[in-house]
Amino acid sequence: MGVSMITGRQAIAEVAQAARGQQRALDELDAQLSELRTQQQALLHQRAEQLRSLAKLRIELLETGASGSLDRAEAEAAQWLKQRDAAAALVEQQIADAQAGLDALERERAAQVERLQAAADRLDTAEAAAQARLASDAAYQSQLERAHEAERTALHADEKATEREQEQVTKGSRYQADPLFMYLWQRGYGTADYAARGLFAWLDGKVARLIGYADSRLSYQRLLEIGPRLRAHAERMQQRAEAEIDALRALDEAARAADGIPALDHACDQEQEALDEIDQRIDAVQQQLQALREQRALFASGQDAQSRAAIDQLAQALGASALKALERAARATPMPEDDQLVANLVEIDRQQRRISFLREQTETTRAKQQERLKELTQLQRELRQRRMDRPGSEFDDKAMVAMMLANFVNGLLDRRSLLRGLEEQYRYRPPRANPAFGSGSYRRGSSWGGSGRGSSGRGGFGGGGFGTGDGFGGGGFRTGGGF
Repeated sequence: MGVSMITGRQAIAEVAQAARGQQRALDELDAQLSELRTQQQALLHQRAEQLRSLAKLRIELLETGASGSLDRAEAEAAQWLKQRDAAAALVEQQIADAQAGLDALERERAAQVERLQAAADRLDTAEAAAQARLASDAAYQSQLERAHEAERTALHADEKATEREQEQVTKGSRYQADPLFMYLWQRGYGTADYAARGLFAWLDGKVARLIGYADSRLSYQRLLEIGPRLRAHAERMQQRAEAEIDALRALDEAARAADGIPALDHACDQEQEALDEIDQRIDAVQQQLQALREQRALFASGQDAQSRAAIDQLAQALGASALKALERAARATPMPEDDQLVANLVEIDRQQRRISFLREQTETTRAKQQERLKELTQLQRELRQRRMDRPGSEFDDKAMVAMMLANFVNGLLDRRSLLRGLEEQYRYRPPRANPAFGSGSYRRGSSWGGSGRGSSGRGGFGGGGFGTGDGFGGGGFRTGGGF
């Protein structure tokens, strides 16, 4: 069975689905934390009730006003919790509104992607038709052959010049390392520039004969001269090649203009700009949702200001010295009326420790889930920015993409590693038009050693001829380019 591929749009949809699943898991953890918080508050109230009952059994301690302080603390705690519930309800409504807005934007984006796909298809169809026409145009094919031949000649000339320049460095160093040879060379011995007379000329001649300077000078001179001549020739061939390629590019551009391709190209750009604007709005809403969910997490875990005030108020009252003394006395007395109340307090303590442990574990899990959701959201943003859902984008192995996403969600793969894995799987396959057609196969300044003029716009070097894609991370849906 062959490997099943997946389109770029399908792959990003898989990421979005994983993000939604992560959000559902996060919602469940928030609900669990909220329930644990409610249970913890209920245990505080149960503890207060048990201590009230103990106080009624010991009338003498009622005179301290301990029971009254509990009533006041519970009343104040109730007010704090009422404020907390109102604030939490507002955050929930804001989350619902933001999520509804995000869902609407995602639907708008899907529709815009369809419009962009249609524009890209029209552009690709027109480019393919122009290419087919030029492929059978004798004048165009003749110019194409001249461009190819000029390029081959320029490449060969550049290789020969580079080879001789390297040879000049290698062989020239041996001459330059000989102090006697360089002494005579620098004085111009054996040339019309040599000016020494008398004894100095006699001594220089003796040295020249001793080291065989005459033959070495001619060899070194040829070594120094041939490199620049070959490089000058290579530069002339490069200029000739560029002129032929410019002529080919002009034919490309004329054919594009005749078929209305620039207008289709511009329409594609406009659809891409509209998609970019939607993506910016999606990013803004996602950031807003992240901030709101962090607020909800505080309410769910009881870490918001109102919940902390309510718990602190009641805990402070329960820790009052009079109530502590009451509890110690109840534990020490043999009175049977106290036994059940004390047993209840012991059970409440045990439940409080259990809930505290569960809350700690749940909050730890939630923090990991929250970080994973943030990573998934960032991954969606990066995939969109890199245009990995543009028409013609696909991934080689659907099962591999699914496995990498699963490993990422489960914490076995980080975002950078996932992106690298997706890059290896990614392919861009234009449906019809050939991005290397005509002048699109040339990259000025990089094929040969000259400085060139760099990459320029569509239909020329770097633009891909009839393929005008910008590659991975570049802008827009195009029929050419790569990852």
